[in-house]
Amino acid sequence: MNDVLKKYPGIKLAQTIDDNGDPRVANDNISALLKAKAKIDGIICLEASGGSGAAEALHRLDVKIPIVGFDKDPETLDWIDRDVISATVTQKPYVMRITR
Repeated sequence: MNDVLKKYPGIKLAQTIDDNGDPRVANDNISALLKAKAKIDGIICLEASGGSGAAEALHRLDVKIPIVGFDKDPETLDWIDRDVISATVTQKPYVMRITR
């Protein structure tokens, strides 16, 4: 992902976080960034657990930053309903094919 974003000089990554599929890790890392006063204009999550973890951190710290989540798990949809996650990217796994 970092290599792709290098083509867009207007986009700068504050940090890349690997939450290992654990929303608590995403929550802790986003909380630490915000407490360190990192300039964050948006959060994109490339797997499902990151969105709910990031949303919980923003909600707890009363900060409004756009989040784009991934997948349509119930936690992500709940945070969308609560206006903390801005959007999510969903998939259709039953029609996806691997091509070689």
